[in-house]
Formats: sequence, structure tokens, C-alpha cells
Amino acid sequence: LADSTTVVLDKGSFDLVLCRVTIPYTDNRTALAEMSRVLRPGGILLLKTHHPRYYLRKFADGIRKRSPLFSVHALRVLLSGTIFHVTGWQPSPGILLRESYLTEGRLKKELARAGLAIDGTLPDSNPLTPSYRVVKAVAG
Repeated sequence: LADSTTVVLDKGSFDLVLCRVTIPYTDNRTALAEMSRVLRPGGILLLKTHHPRYYLRKFADGIRKRSPLFSVHALRVLLSGTIFHVTGWQPSPGILLRESYLTEGRLKKELARAGLAIDGTLPDSNPLTPSYRVVKAVAG
């Protein structure tokens, strides 16, 4: 599509939305609300996130590989993610980063705001990058 073209999808257009490790780099609340908007009631969201352990490993890898920028990036994400986890406010890009981790507790809160709920984990789920099967509530 050309840059000047905007595609607006109808509400309830999809039975399935796939989001594999994109959510850490977005405004989580806006992204989840849009995914929910385009899902039909009872629709499924397959969601993979980054847990704080992902960034702790990235920090340690930076130290081990003598890559300070790698470690500094991980620390910035951990700080931004902690602010988001504790306050529900996701920092804007700047000194802090929009990039964030999600614990299952914060994810459940953000999903509930969008009318979504975790229905289970997926086979590729692991402690660093958990994968969830998320369902949109059926009205009534």
C-alpha cells in the first residue's frame, strides 16, 4: 500500500489475530484495543510476549559479550517495563523506552480493559517469551 493509503478494518472482521512478539514494541493498550476491535466475539488472539527474564538474560548476555549497549538497552527496557507494571502507565520514547515486558498479571489487566482474557498457554511458551491463547468475550 502507498503511504497515503489507510486501511480501516471493520469491527469484528477476524476470527483469529496473530501477534508474535510485536506487543513489546507497541503502545500496549492501544494495540490490544485494536486487536480486540477487529476480533469477532469468541475470536482468538495468539499472543507472544517478552517476560522480564528475557531482558535480564539480554543484560547478562551484554555483560558476557562485553557489549555495553546491549546491556544498557536491556536496563532501559527493564526500567520502562517496571514503571508500566507498577503504575499501568507505559512510558513514551525518550530516555525511557516504549518497549516493555509483560508479566502475566499486567497482561491480564491490559487484556481485561480490551474485553479479552487468557484462555491458556501455547506449546511454544517458555519463561522468557510466554505464548498465550487469548479469547474475546462473547456478549450476553
